[in-house]
Amino acid sequence: MIGAGVGYNFTETSSLDLGYTHYFAAGHATMDSSVNATDPITGVVLHGRYDNALDYVALSFRTAF
Repeated sequence: MIGAGVGYNFTETSSLDLGYTHYFAAGHATMDSSVNATDPITGVVLHGRYDNALDYVALSFRTAF
C-alpha cells in the first residue's frame, strides 16, 4: 500500500485535507480453490485468475466553533 496526502489551513480554525492511497494485491488469485469455485445453482465450476487493486480518495473539511 502506498499513499500521500496534503492539507491546507485556511484560518486557525478551518482546514481542508486531501488523501490518496493505492492498495496493491500480492500475486494472482485463482478461483480454482475458492469456496465460490462452484456455482450453487447451476453447478458450473469456475476456473480462472484475477487481479485486485484498490484506490482510496478522501477529502475532508474541518472547522472549529
